[in-house]
Formats: sequence, C-alpha cells, structure tokens
Amino acid sequence: MTQIVTKFNVDEAVSGNHVTLLDFWATWCAPCRHLLPIINELSAEYKDRVFVGKVDAGTEEELTEQFNVQSVPTVIFFKDGVEVDQLQGSQPKKIYIDKIESLLG
Repeated sequence: MTQIVTKFNVDEAVSGNHVTLLDFWATWCAPCRHLLPIINELSAEYKDRVFVGKVDAGTEEELTEQFNVQSVPTVIFFKDGVEVDQLQGSQPKKIYIDKIESLLG
C-alpha cells in the first residue's frame, strides 16, 4: 500500500537501509492518473522490500523544491537514504521494475 508522504514524515520515508520510491503527482495531472495503477501495483508487489510513497506536489511545495521536482509525475528513487535517480513523466511499468531490481540487487 502506498503511503502519503509530507514534509512531516519525509525523513522517515527515505532514511534507513532500504529502497524508497517517491511519486510526486498532482490531482490535475493526466499522466499522474495514468501512472497511479502502476505505482499501486509496485507497492503491492514490493510491499516488504520497498517503501512506496506519494507526494502531492500541489500541497507539498517545500518537498518539490527540496527534491528539485520540475514537473509531474516525477518518481524519485532512494537507496539507504540517498537519492539515486529520478524518472520524469509516466513510464512503462518495466522501467520502474528494472530500476527497483537494480537497487535491490
């Protein structure tokens, strides 16, 4: 299950010895709506190995600035608390799976 990430819990979401995927989205964004089922599937498939969070870019402006998010959707990957990659736009599910698998390696 995806978790809602805000400025109040972002440190907890990305820190630690695990892989984190943060999906920056907005309610008005059609590509974000297209990506939603993929993000939910990834959350279910990797539930015990990857923290999957959603950041509402419309209400979490501080986080969009902190992580230099220029457009939505943007998915940011973290490993062991360090940002390692960003993907912008809605990508095929396999792209996300390949990135996650490389980080879990």
